[in-house]
Amino acid sequence: MSNRQILFVVGIISLLSWDFFSRFSIDSQTYETLFKEKLVSVQLPRTLSKGNLDAIKQQYQTYDPQAPNQREAIDEPIMSLAQQQQQRGKLTKLYVGEYIIRLTGAVLDYAVKRNETQQSDFAIVYVEHAISNKMSSDKLIKSQEFMGYVVKSVELNQIELVSLDDPNRQVFLVMYEDI
Repeated sequence: MSNRQILFVVGIISLLSWDFFSRFSIDSQTYETLFKEKLVSVQLPRTLSKGNLDAIKQQYQTYDPQAPNQREAIDEPIMSLAQQQQQRGKLTKLYVGEYIIRLTGAVLDYAVKRNETQQSDFAIVYVEHAISNKMSSDKLIKSQEFMGYVVKSVELNQIELVSLDDPNRQVFLVMYEDI
């Protein structure tokens, strides 16, 4: 190797070592300028004086929350028989005696519909006893009788029920109201 090549290699090595040490070694002065300027000062929350705390508590005492049992009783009254017999059209809840019926899901099997071999569409309804708040779920299929109604059709977001007492009274039990 010639002197020229040796000087070139030594120069490259010294340049690389200077670059390495300048990047990875930080002296204390550089540390202070780089990191301490970027620190965010954290302020601790102020403590409230007793007078301010009492004033806030007094503002919240003006609200009169209802007890949960009272709210449920207001939201879910038991309908009279006359009111129940007037239920028709699109409903999210159907009142039958002391029960409240809600549609929670419908399953449609399009593969079976193409073959027309069997009925596999069904709906899931929750039945809640309005007094005891006990809930159960039932699976309904087309032409099934259920609590004084016959399931006429099962669709994606609704089922059609026809009253056994009055065939002209149709109820469409929907999962949610249209906007």
